[in-house]
Amino acid sequence: MRGFPFDAVLRQIEVHAGKHATRGQRYPDLRVLEALVGAGHGICLLPRYTARASARKGLVLRPLTGVKASRSIVALSRQEVAARATIAGVLEMLQAEAAGIARQAGDT
Repeated sequence: MRGFPFDAVLRQIEVHAGKHATRGQRYPDLRVLEALVGAGHGICLLPRYTARASARKGLVLRPLTGVKASRSIVALSRQEVAARATIAGVLEMLQAEAAGIARQAGDT
């Protein structure tokens, strides 16, 4: 299904592996995926920055190499709402986090 989270990444993995992956189920909720894998029901793709908590639950994480992956986060609000101190603070934190990730990506 095109547009499903991680679909582009999975297609790249298939190209590198030279074979089609069998997809048993697709869940947009990462906690469901973690629970299924934790119970021994297959493997899953998880974003690197959220998967760290999974490692603390005993799951084994393996980074993908040779596969380009990205994620977009969009913050949308009306101008008068974005001017509120709490919303402006969250937007600043998102921008700072994105800048930190971009710096890390540039260091590799």
